[in-house]
Amino acid sequence: RKHPDWVGCTYDDKMGTMCASQKGVQDYIANTVRDIFTAVPGLGGIINISNGEKVTSCLSICCIKSHPCRTFCPRCRDVPFAELLHRVNRAFVRGIREAGSDAEFISWIYRGAHPNLPDWVIESARTSPDGVIQQNNFETGLTVDQEGYTHIGEDYWLAQPGPSHAFEDVANAAKGGGRRVSAKIQVSCSHEIASIPVLPVPGLLYRKFKGMHDLGVTDAMYCWYF
Repeated sequence: RKHPDWVGCTYDDKMGTMCASQKGVQDYIANTVRDIFTAVPGLGGIINISNGEKVTSCLSICCIKSHPCRTFCPRCRDVPFAELLHRVNRAFVRGIREAGSDAEFISWIYRGAHPNLPDWVIESARTSPDGVIQQNNFETGLTVDQEGYTHIGEDYWLAQPGPSHAFEDVANAAKGGGRRVSAKIQVSCSHEIASIPVLPVPGLLYRKFKGMHDLGVTDAMYCWYF
């Protein structure tokens, strides 16, 4: 209500995206992150789900043209999607540095692959701003034949170690651009199978880590844990 000019896309009567093309929004993100790292100076880094889980910036709506929104953001609608992501991520890095911290920032793109990812996700990995490590799901987009049917896997796979072709595209793009890349992998159980804390599958995990090593993956998030 205080900053109606910060709203980008609107998609119902109550919700709107924050427009990272607005300097006020960029400053808000940077100031918030700066305050966190100032209050807790020992933090080693931060992981942000930048796109794909819930609505955040205008990118959340602009990259899904079929989304039932009422208004696409006039400032963002013609901006390349990778650049829309970078506008958010640069603000995160600025906030960390303004706090006097050399902590790391991982920008997690949490999207399905059917079986490939959108081109802009690959481009964003190649062109990530300095200080940004892009993270994608290592197994998402795997194809598996079961009982005569071909299934496309999402995330949280242990039975199939990966990498998927979708993640290979991301990792190769990051390597080509001289950027670091992080893999969200699965090494145990998470909220979905919380009654089983560990699945002892060292052979599958070896293959998973070898695939990460072969692709030049520099960072990894192992799981959602309690």
